[in-house]
Amino acid sequence: MKKLKISVVLPTYNNERTIKQCLEGIFGQKYSSKEFEVLIVDGGSNDGTLNICKQYPVKILKNKFKVEEKGRVIGINAAKGEIVGFIDADNIIYDKQFFNKILIPFEDKEISGVDTLYYDYNKKDTLITRYCALLSGDDPYSIYLGLNDRLCFFNGKWTGMKNKTRDKGKYFKVKVFSGEVPTMGSNGFFVRKNLFKVVAYDPFIHTDFVNELVEKGYDTFGKAKVGLKHDLTNFGDFFKKKIRRVKRRMKGEIKLKYNYDISMLKLLWASILFATFIVPIFDAFRGFLRKKDSAWVLHPFACFGVFFIYFTYTLFYTIFGRWVN
Repeated sequence: MKKLKISVVLPTYNNERTIKQCLEGIFGQKYSSKEFEVLIVDGGSNDGTLNICKQYPVKILKNKFKVEEKGRVIGINAAKGEIVGFIDADNIIYDKQFFNKILIPFEDKEISGVDTLYYDYNKKDTLITRYCALLSGDDPYSIYLGLNDRLCFFNGKWTGMKNKTRDKGKYFKVKVFSGEVPTMGSNGFFVRKNLFKVVAYDPFIHTDFVNELVEKGYDTFGKAKVGLKHDLTNFGDFFKKKIRRVKRRMKGEIKLKYNYDISMLKLLWASILFATFIVPIFDAFRGFLRKKDSAWVLHPFACFGVFFIYFTYTLFYTIFGRWVN
């Protein structure tokens, strides 16, 4: 199979702390530099982010809209590759064969997009980064609602949504179903460029995009047996992301078309589990038995903290109808 040209869309905004490692991982790939391009879409960084980016053969695009969902659209429109990949500035790639492993599933014409089966785990990483890798992401709710799209170490599943998965050796070939689409499409997601002609993508909200692909019959994906790191500094950083997420949704900055059809009963049940600590403690214990790491101690507190943030901010907005900064 001929080498496919890759366009990596990489939104930035004051990512001085992680952008060098992110770009080192990309340009350290054992994949011809002539076969991929990196499109930095910057939302107005005022730290050293762009100075670091200029040390690499990247194309820098300006995101006048400031928000990531619009920035990715700018990158998609500028992309020249047959495959478009989404890497965030806090994603770090250690495997020098990452691109090659991601591209293998695309040899199957049925496969529309490919992402990683898991997040990279490294004992040298911060406690919170290790915890999110073991959990399969940065939101415990996604696990207990079955929405996750990467391998969770305490239950051994990459998702709780309905799917048909076949092990093809170097990757899983996965068929997903309308109304049962996991939270696919974010960190480390690669998709055929021609599919942007058949699915709306402005603004690029990854869950909406993937769900529309599935609804139009492009329902088969690859889960490459490779990972990438989602870097977080501390527990405070973890919770700040949740606060930002719920604020943006309540204020209407993010308007989801596809919201997983989650029943209020299921959401309430997950919230009760989080508020009472018992089930998260049990899951942290069985996670520790599968992968021995002190990071599991964070699980009950992460669950309760995320519940408290979502409940408090949603209640506040429901009562007052606005945010007070």
